[in-house]
Amino acid sequence: ASLLAAVAALQDTRVPEVHLTQEGNVERNGLDNDEAAPADGAAAAAGQSVPLQLHDKPLCLTCGLYKEHLVVDPDHEEEALMAATISMVLDNNQDLLGV
Repeated sequence: ASLLAAVAALQDTRVPEVHLTQEGNVERNGLDNDEAAPADGAAAAAGQSVPLQLHDKPLCLTCGLYKEHLVVDPDHEEEALMAATISMVLDNNQDLLGV
C-alpha cells in the first residue's frame, strides 16, 4: 500500500521546467540570470513547472512459504507465520526493479 501511495503522490508532482546551457549548467526556464526563483510557489502558478514524467509504474508483490504452501500477498498476521518471505518490485514490462 505504501508503494501505491508513493506512486500516486509522484503522479501529482510538478517540477520546475529547466534546460541545459552550453556550459552544461542547469537553469530554470523563464528566469533571467539575475532573477531568483520565487519562494512562494509563484513559479508553479506562472506555468513554469511541468508534471513529473513516470515512464513505468512499479508493482510490489510479496510471497511467503507456509509449511509446504506458497502464499501470495500475505497480510501481517499470515506473514508472521511464514518460514520465509520475499518481496519483488516489477515494472510494466515485468522487469525486476528490486527484491
